[in-house]
Amino acid sequence: MIRLNIGSYLQQKNITPYRLVKESGLAPNTVYTLARSPAKRVDLDTLGSIVEALTRLTGQPVTPNDLLEVIETPAPLETTDSDARAWLTADLAPNLEPYDWGEINPDTLGKAVTKSRTHQ
Repeated sequence: MIRLNIGSYLQQKNITPYRLVKESGLAPNTVYTLARSPAKRVDLDTLGSIVEALTRLTGQPVTPNDLLEVIETPAPLETTDSDARAWLTADLAPNLEPYDWGEINPDTLGKAVTKSRTHQ
């Protein structure tokens, strides 16, 4: 997973979100939200404004890549624990014989339960 971690970059460079707001001209809510928690999505114009503002604030070239964070997630079956592997690979659904309904037709047992809306 890749996410935009502006907050981490700001901390590393000792830049406050307030300074980024002033330099970028972006809405304070936008900058503070992006600085508070990593984002999975961002508008490209917003990202461009942030990169340009950070380049001016740091005096160094900043690219979107400088603001990205790669989060690696382990594969589901990567485990060395034999008990865990046994549970993950176990066939827990045994083959059952079909249920004998006898003389009853299961299609005539009743209607499915549905949630209805009441209008007031």
